[in-house]
Amino acid sequence: MYLYDERVRTRLKPGFLSGFLDSKKSKEFRVFGVLIQSHNTETLKKFSDEIVRVDELLDAEAEGLMGI
Repeated sequence: MYLYDERVRTRLKPGFLSGFLDSKKSKEFRVFGVLIQSHNTETLKKFSDEIVRVDELLDAEAEGLMGI
C-alpha cells in the first residue's frame, strides 16, 4: 500500500519507482489506485494500472475491485 497526501506534497523517493516497476513486472501483479477526496492523479499514474475515485464506487464495483 502506498499512501500519498497531496496536502503534504509527498514525493516518491529516488529509485523507488524504477524498483517498484521492475518488481511489478517480474512478479506480474497489478496496482489499483484509489483517490480519496482528491482529483490529482499525477503520482498514481506513474505506477497504477487503474485509478478510481472512492466517491464514484458503488458497492458492486468495490467488491469487484477488491476481488471479493
